Amino acid sequence: MTHQILKKNLVIASHNQGKVSEINELFETYEINLIPVSNFKLKEPVENGISFRENALIKARAASKQTGYIAIGDDSGLCINALNGNPGIFSDDF
Repeated sequence: MTHQILKKNLVIASHNQGKVSEINELFETYEINLIPVSNFKLKEPVENGISFRENALIKARAASKQTGYIAIGDDSGLCINALNGNPGIFSDDF
C-alpha cells in the first residue's frame, strides 16, 4: 500500500511581497502549500500590539480565522539604538 503525501496549506499573513518571497524560500524543502494572504479578499486587522510579536500574532490569527487555514504572520520595523530602539513597531508611522 502506498501513502500519498498531501501538501498542507499555510497562509502567509503578510502583504509585503519581499517577506512573502523570503518565507517561501524558508519553506521550499517542506511539503507545504504556501498561500499569500493577498490571494484572499480579507479585511486587514488593526495592528495594535505593543511588540512585533503581538502584531505578528494579530495578523496570523486574523488570517486563520478568515480563511480557515493555519497562518503565520510577521511584523518588523526599524529599531535604532541611538533612539532607544525607536521607532520600532511605529516605523510605518514615519
